[in-house]
Amino acid sequence: MFPQTPKVFSLVYSHCIDSAIEESREKGYEADHLGCIISSELLEHDVWIPIRQLNDNTVDSILNQFLKVGQSKKQQGTTLWGKPFDINNIDGKNHCLFFALQATLVSNIGGLSRSQFYDYLHSRYGSRNKFKKETYELIKEVGATFGLKEYAAEDWVGPVVDYWNNKYNGKFTFKVFIFGSSGNYKPKYKYGPEIYDTPIILYHDNNHFDGVQKVGNIFGQPYCLSCEVVYDKPQTHNAKCCSRCLKCSQMGPKFPCKKENFYRKCKDCCKVFENIDCFLHHLNSGFCKNSKQCDKCGEIYNFYDNNKNGRKGHTNFIAAKIVCPKCITTGEWKISLKNKSCKVCGPHRTITFSQQPYNDTTTDHKIISQNPLESFALWVLYDLPNNYDTYIYSHFGGRFDMVLVFEKLYNQNLNPELIMKGNKLYEMKVTKRPNSNPNIVFRDSYNLMPMALAALVPTFGLEVEDKPFFPHLSNRPENYGKRIFPTKEDYLADGMMPAKRIEFDIWYEENKNTPFLLDEALASYCTNDVEILMCALIAFRNEFFETTKRQSHNGIDALRECMTIASACMKHFRTNHLQKDHLAIVPERGYENVDNQSLLALKFFQWYREENNVEIQTAHWKGEKVIGKYKLDGWIEEEQLG
Repeated sequence: MFPQTPKVFSLVYSHCIDSAIEESREKGYEADHLGCIISSELLEHDVWIPIRQLNDNTVDSILNQFLKVGQSKKQQGTTLWGKPFDINNIDGKNHCLFFALQATLVSNIGGLSRSQFYDYLHSRYGSRNKFKKETYELIKEVGATFGLKEYAAEDWVGPVVDYWNNKYNGKFTFKVFIFGSSGNYKPKYKYGPEIYDTPIILYHDNNHFDGVQKVGNIFGQPYCLSCEVVYDKPQTHNAKCCSRCLKCSQMGPKFPCKKENFYRKCKDCCKVFENIDCFLHHLNSGFCKNSKQCDKCGEIYNFYDNNKNGRKGHTNFIAAKIVCPKCITTGEWKISLKNKSCKVCGPHRTITFSQQPYNDTTTDHKIISQNPLESFALWVLYDLPNNYDTYIYSHFGGRFDMVLVFEKLYNQNLNPELIMKGNKLYEMKVTKRPNSNPNIVFRDSYNLMPMALAALVPTFGLEVEDKPFFPHLSNRPENYGKRIFPTKEDYLADGMMPAKRIEFDIWYEENKNTPFLLDEALASYCTNDVEILMCALIAFRNEFFETTKRQSHNGIDALRECMTIASACMKHFRTNHLQKDHLAIVPERGYENVDNQSLLALKFFQWYREENNVEIQTAHWKGEKVIGKYKLDGWIEEEQLG
């Protein structure tokens, strides 16, 4: 790993080059070309910088080569930093494992100053022979034989840790981690209970063990023993880390902070603290300014990340279209209800909820509100006909729309029934209340038609306007009532796929000088989205009816009876293909026509393929090789090796 700036390395290389040039001059030569080799025990091959003419960019060229190697090592989970302090094998009898363990124990719990610990290691003054004596006592206590040629960590670390945890029971709980010279972030070996408070860190290289006072000394920056990765600072480390306190950001085996006889709510970050050290650290470290807790849901979030683009992410426009099975059958779902009404659909076919009025888009009804989402929730609950179940579809709604609506329903003292996996909602249902609201079911149309909204138009051959480009970053309240000219960045152009980006660039050049009016564009864009989704849902419903209808029934209404395409297909199978008194039994190897293969074996083959630059035939690539009546897990054709 490297500092945030390569300035330190640049100075080092400049010094080396200047020294080489000066030495050349002392020998009577004026150097005008230079090459160099960068060597490290952690590199498979030396880094060779070809001989080149000396100029102002020479240092930068060398530095870039070094940083390339360093970045490559970082991606492999390796660091180029050096070793920790040495433990001398003071008795010359290969007891370095026990000496390293004893020294690191004393470093952690002995309470010695830096100079006292140095005296302890080197048997000086009042600590003469104390280190050796205590190590020999440790060897005797765990039953090890003196003077063996080697002592494997796998054999003796366990007994040592168990002895210590028994000896210091109630005071300390130990766990040993041993890191190797390869620089890998994951330890070579570890032993101890999952819950511990005192880590013992060793370093193993060339059949020798050294002690480590801080694990960060190995990697040159802080290291998390729980996640087994390095990090920049505790405040930015993974929030899911089990050894990090979310309230104060302190890290280590003793964290999160434990409850004590203390209670205080911070008025600035809204967190409740039950540990005085935790409370004081969150103030003194400045973590209070960066990390806040939501009063409503209790979620702890990064204040800077959540506000770097401004708190502009509130719903400011909602469009809805209402249809019923009868209107779909008669084709009246395409017609406005301004001059007529439907007892199921109600008085309006299209309705919008917005913060600003608009004129250029035609809808049956407009509701102007400073909180469109709340107005939409109240309309769904209390303004729709109470005698009919309501199914509400939104595209990608399981991660966005439905989550936002849930809050408004909860504020109405409702507790919807949820079907979810992780943080994704599949269905949200509000049960009917007499004289109040009908059964209301929210679903995600993406689970029935898993593709982008814009892709629905060509997929179903819809006769609707294509989904237009929209400058989402310009959707801010300060742009209401103004004619603006959005940039490509406002359209999030850099995140588009290549084909779409080409199409966008052509469109942008043709329209960049056309004024953009947010009030009108929101209405046009949102109502068009709803029109695309409604047309696609009806097309999907009609096709599924045609596919599933039989002489005994008219088909399956997928929009009403199914929440995913998988459940729709299974219902079709059970209704039309499964024989009476039969059950569907999934084959032992699944429905996919492929041989079983263990994940561990596949990972090994992937490693072997990359390590030896060969192609390996497996169950997931060309299928398993068959020789006679046997199948091979892996086969290398070029080497005829299985």
